Amino acid sequence: MNRSKGEIFVVDDDPAVRETLSIVLSGAGYQVICFADGAALLAVTRNQSPVCILLDVNIPGRSGLDILKELHGEDYPAPIFMMSGQGDIPMAVNAIKNGALDFIEKPFSGKEIIARVDEAIGAFERRRSSVGQVSKIANLHFPGREPLTRRWTVVN
Repeated sequence: MNRSKGEIFVVDDDPAVRETLSIVLSGAGYQVICFADGAALLAVTRNQSPVCILLDVNIPGRSGLDILKELHGEDYPAPIFMMSGQGDIPMAVNAIKNGALDFIEKPFSGKEIIARVDEAIGAFERRRSSVGQVSKIANLHFPGREPLTRRWTVVN
């Protein structure tokens, strides 16, 4: 029995893109949950965190960039890829500045998506575990390295 690599949320208004990504990512061992718009995604992200989100820029209702900004503002714990068929450099830069891990231009190849997603999830997990290690070290007690205390001086 194959063990799942985790859930990936795919948000795209195009059913063919959702189906293609679902087939490709499922074949690579991920469980895929698809959404047609950002409102449906946000409803689920309140209680669930996937290993990754693939979010199209142009979706009905609020744009993918608006959804990205909201999730980033909430320090959402999953890496987010932005996707677009009409992307350009300023759009990609805007996405990265607002918290996207990467920007994927459509059309894309299945192998490219799998490689980028696997790499991103691995890097994200390594970074998260190294931050955990740093905070554990910071909490260790070393004699002679007590926290500074406020000193009071008496003024005559």
